[in-house]
Amino acid sequence: MIIKYFTFIAFALIPFVLHADQEKEVSYDTRQGISTNNRVLASVNGKVISVIDIMKKMDMVLYQHYPQYLESSELRCQFYQMHWRQMLSDIVDRELVIADAQDKNLLVSSGDVREELEEIFGPNMMLNLDAAGLQLSEAWEIIKADITIRRMLYYQVQSRILPQITPQDVRKRYEQHVAMLKESSDCIWKAVSIRASQQEQAVVLGSRAHLLLTEEKLPLDALQEKLQEHQQWDDTVVVSISPLYTQKRGEISSTLQELFAS
Repeated sequence: MIIKYFTFIAFALIPFVLHADQEKEVSYDTRQGISTNNRVLASVNGKVISVIDIMKKMDMVLYQHYPQYLESSELRCQFYQMHWRQMLSDIVDRELVIADAQDKNLLVSSGDVREELEEIFGPNMMLNLDAAGLQLSEAWEIIKADITIRRMLYYQVQSRILPQITPQDVRKRYEQHVAMLKESSDCIWKAVSIRASQQEQAVVLGSRAHLLLTEEKLPLDALQEKLQEHQQWDDTVVVSISPLYTQKRGEISSTLQELFAS
């Protein structure tokens, strides 16, 4: 059994500061006015994680989600100071997952990495990388790690969850989804009423109206004129057409729903 391990090195002080007059040991980005002492914060399976490693990862986050911060050294420094501990924890977790992926021989092709790089940084990749303060090799490793972790998470879900899902579960969920769609879908309708002096007369004309509307696709506004050609029509017959109604299917009475289905 292979044991994954990591070691934390003490990191009590905030390692990011805006430039002052005094000289620092290591300057990560003098162009943006931010300096830091690059020191080791953790070691995961022998891989050292330094302050600059964290800053590079946070630069990627800034480029993707808060690009306006990149041009402000003050905002950028504030972002580093607020999030570096969480980012360190995330990087440690990522390294443990990546080590597990290596044990499982999970491979990520260069084509996959380049495709995602182009999607994030666009056709002017090198210019945008420079704006984010990243080298191509640094962004490449970050993206490769991101893809590896996504695939490992998918692998874990697939191997643990999918065997628990039966065809009956899928069928049940499908039926629930169909029922939900039926209830939430809109019904748009008009009602046609036909009154006559004799019930039999109204039934005959009603059947004729249904045939004209459903099979012959007669427009509603032409219905009365067409019914007047029928031998059962006389001056006592009244045809009424309601306004247009829009309702959720779940709000319609069962009687009307049966009529709609017929």
